[in-house]
Amino acid sequence: MLLTESDLEKLISKSVNAPTFVRDTYRDLFFNEVDCTFLDNLWANIQTLDSPLKVSLALAAASRACMKKRPRGMFTFTGHKGWDERKDLKLSMREQFLTAVTALNGAVFSNGQQNAAFNLDVFSLPPDLADVVYIDTPYISPFSDCDYTRRYHFVEGFCRYWDGCEIMSKTSTKKIRSFDTAFSTKARAPAAFQRLFKHFKGSTLVVSYSSNSIPNKEEMVKLLKQEKKSVEVFESTHRYHHGNHAHKVGNNKNEVLEYLFIAQ
Repeated sequence: MLLTESDLEKLISKSVNAPTFVRDTYRDLFFNEVDCTFLDNLWANIQTLDSPLKVSLALAAASRACMKKRPRGMFTFTGHKGWDERKDLKLSMREQFLTAVTALNGAVFSNGQQNAAFNLDVFSLPPDLADVVYIDTPYISPFSDCDYTRRYHFVEGFCRYWDGCEIMSKTSTKKIRSFDTAFSTKARAPAAFQRLFKHFKGSTLVVSYSSNSIPNKEEMVKLLKQEKKSVEVFESTHRYHHGNHAHKVGNNKNEVLEYLFIAQ
């Protein structure tokens, strides 16, 4: 199911019921008043779509538009830090949204299967949910945090229009309070992985991981072998990004080994 031309006309039209939360709270922090007003209006119109699939597409397009309008797609700083002559930063939010809809519509296809997506605590899912469970949790690292909420709080908030979110109003970015996860601390991560592997012990486990993460490779293999007889490890060199500052050029902390554990 795609967003049609008729849907788009509805989504970008003026809504008399549009709230003003984005404009009132985030104006000139990440986007100007025009773009913030567009997002408020867009949210109101998304609620009128007649299909949850179309709602999901529209929210995904809005999220992509917001991230394309930010340097590196992040919301950890305000103002125009990092802005340059890139086209993405010059386009209006409306233009970014329409571009994103085209891209996402083009990515929709049918695999002939019944599919489902869940936004739940992983441990609330039934253990026999799937034959193969692919695991890619936030990974704690000595070099950086794994707090995705801090980086992408604005789009997380927008997708639920900040319902149930605690906005930390004294912060410069008006970020929302992060959601607790045992995978985000050095002390709790090993037990969290142990619990996760045990929960899905009846499935083949495929774990994406990195050499700069905690627990380390050997500890992860040990945890997996507590539940599975066979553990294969595949490795590939990866560089997260190439720094263009003098102190970053040649900095090997950006280069890691990416692991894929397959446990059966």
